[in-house]
Amino acid sequence: PVGSIKGSLPDDAEDLTLREFDGLDPQLVITEVLHTAYRVAAAAFLGMALAYAAVVPAPGTAAHQAHQAVLRAAMQAAMQAAAQSPAGGAAAQSAVATSAAALSSLSVGPLGLSGARRADFNRKFQQNCAFLLAALAPQGLFSTVVFDKSKMTVYNYVRVAFASMTTGYALCFALELIGATLLRAAALVVLEPEVASKLRAEGVGLLGLGWVLKERGVKANPITLFISDVVVDCGLCPLVEESVKLWVLLKSGVLPPPGSQLARHTHVHTYLGYMLASAFGLKAADNCRRVSLYTRPEHHQKTFFAFARGVFPVHEICAALTAMQLAKRDALGKEYGWLKLVASSALLHSMGNFRGKKPLFKWASHAPWVEMQLQAWSTADDAPPTKVVLNGCLGLFWLSILVRALIHLCRTYYSVAKEQRRLLRIDRLIAWQHSAGVGRTQAPPPPPPP
Repeated sequence: PVGSIKGSLPDDAEDLTLREFDGLDPQLVITEVLHTAYRVAAAAFLGMALAYAAVVPAPGTAAHQAHQAVLRAAMQAAMQAAAQSPAGGAAAQSAVATSAAALSSLSVGPLGLSGARRADFNRKFQQNCAFLLAALAPQGLFSTVVFDKSKMTVYNYVRVAFASMTTGYALCFALELIGATLLRAAALVVLEPEVASKLRAEGVGLLGLGWVLKERGVKANPITLFISDVVVDCGLCPLVEESVKLWVLLKSGVLPPPGSQLARHTHVHTYLGYMLASAFGLKAADNCRRVSLYTRPEHHQKTFFAFARGVFPVHEICAALTAMQLAKRDALGKEYGWLKLVASSALLHSMGNFRGKKPLFKWASHAPWVEMQLQAWSTADDAPPTKVVLNGCLGLFWLSILVRALIHLCRTYYSVAKEQRRLLRIDRLIAWQHSAGVGRTQAPPPPPPP
């Protein structure tokens, strides 16, 4: 992007660069504006779809009975149609899933309701939309603070966030689910061979060993379950999520190639802004899904939990750590591999998961205070003082870690920017010394602006 190199190049190079882009193609500008509007509208549509799907009728009500009746009728009709189909098998399952989902949704939607029931449905739908907006509001506020029009463009910023919200989230979910399946099965086979043999004898496949313990009533050693959960939640999932954030940014093509002259002149804030956009997109998708699951009667403070989930900065701090490593590699010429780029952010992310933050693949979301590391708030009123003090101390300790990480980020940001300016001055001096027609007695050209 032109804005990423403006203000860092020498005067003549900056003027040449700006002259090259003085006559932007109006068609290109219109295309970028339309693409940005499309991505914003698509994200809004996805949020409204989640709010629509989250309006679940309460058991025992007329809407719930209608939902169950239409669902049973849809399944029966789909099974009859699938039985007559020559394809069978996969066609039957596909027909059941599609017909049941569509008809059951319509049975409780505005098209299947009237009068007071429709008004109640619309009221709940509007409430869910408000919850989603409360979850997204902090990220919008953070974006206005981080975004700098002289170092990045709105089009690229929205493109990175949308790619992370859609492709990145789906990829994270799939990779974590596959990894959790393999690691849980391996933990049972290695640490609990008797349990694994018993389940295999009952017809459970190897890949399903880690998912059927509860429904089969099989009790495994708690230490085995703890080890498998720690390896998956605190080892695999943080590494996958931070790697996908970085992958989405690099695949978006908004940054210059590593080692190029343009990368040397790209400001560190460009790396920080686009990496935070990738984190915002992934976090927005996860927050919208989890906020839509706050449907239990004990979830009284839905708006507060939705807003607090958007404020909690684990994803942002981890993305900023990755951005600093990426800036060191591209702008300063450091030799960093992929693991080196995401190691620090994955470590902080794993500490958050150990405190209670859930990975993306874990669907249930019934304890928001635990997921946001607010265990002290959920302490019962009649709890002993030692438990209250312990929960409070653990919360303060975790907060101190986040504050120290933020201070480290500020120091790293300014040190990378300072080192980048020093290298640019050295490059300018070397270029002046080797330029033709420059006498030894002439003074070097002035340094570029900061």
